[in-house]
Amino acid sequence: MEEAESAIMCVYDPGCDQVVKQRANQYCEGLKASQDYWRPVFQLLVATSKPEVKFWCLQSLIDVVNHKYESLSPQDCTHFRQFLVSWLVELYPRMDAQPPFILNKV
Repeated sequence: MEEAESAIMCVYDPGCDQVVKQRANQYCEGLKASQDYWRPVFQLLVATSKPEVKFWCLQSLIDVVNHKYESLSPQDCTHFRQFLVSWLVELYPRMDAQPPFILNKV
C-alpha cells in the first residue's frame, strides 16, 4: 500500500522528477491493468488520509464503473457494490471534512 501511495503522490506532485514521475505513472497504470484492481484500490481508499490518493482511488473506481463493471463476475459486482456502499455510509458523517474535489468525485 505504501508503494502505491508514494507513486500516486508523485504523480500529483509538480516538483517530482520527471523520470520518477514517469515510473510512478507506469506503476499506477500497471495497478489498473489487473482485472480485480478495484479491490486494493478500495483498501487504499479506506486506509489513506491523503486527499490526492483518495482522488486517484475514486477516479479509478469511476473508471471501473464506466468501463469494466459489465465484465465483472456477478459475485464481484456484488462485492464492488457492498464495498462502495459501506465506504459511503462510513464517510457520510465526515463529509464536511472532505476537500471539494473529493466530494465532487463522490
